[in-house]
Amino acid sequence: TMELQSEIEKMIQDCFNNHRKYIDTNNKSFNVFMKDGLIYPKFLAIYCDSYMKITVKSKNSTQIDSDFNNVIALLRCLNDKHVFKMEYLKLLQERILNNKTGNLEAEKQLIGKISNELGNNFVYEFLIILQDIDNSSQFNESFKLENHKGIISGVNFSCKLLSKNAWKIDKNKDFKFEINKYSSKIENCMNKFKDFFLSTNKSKLLQFVIGAVS
Repeated sequence: TMELQSEIEKMIQDCFNNHRKYIDTNNKSFNVFMKDGLIYPKFLAIYCDSYMKITVKSKNSTQIDSDFNNVIALLRCLNDKHVFKMEYLKLLQERILNNKTGNLEAEKQLIGKISNELGNNFVYEFLIILQDIDNSSQFNESFKLENHKGIISGVNFSCKLLSKNAWKIDKNKDFKFEINKYSSKIENCMNKFKDFFLSTNKSKLLQFVIGAVS
């Protein structure tokens, strides 16, 4: 879509010397095209998902910034941005939980651009997810400073700490499987982790959910 838009813009520049009337007509036509139906918000979210998993790995910072500006240009034209938000949120959570994101800083960069365009309220859940991941990373590093260094009974153990009610994943619908029975080694790891967590977060509760997100 952006390639087609770029071709038309180049045509207007080369053939009509960027005449204001042609530019305005092109922009209006493109907006009408993008607002036709609910399929484009989902497609844009799916594109971002694929970009963050694969494409971003082969891009430099300048290319990433340019690509994200194109995403914002498309997002600006969408009629139902809420559909994009919910689809993007679901895919972002899956990327994060399954360690599929190719560049966490790029994730933050795009969300920052969306925030600048649509406001902090629009990206509130996105920001909580990123904050949870940062906090999890810091907490796991502290856990590894214990005598066991994060390796308990031969198991290299770590967890992602997620804020309750902030994540929209339903374990009964979105998990490929959930593990309810654990080996004694895993139970020992969980107990060590829980004890360490409660020693530094006395006012909080910790509930384990082990599985794989679909």
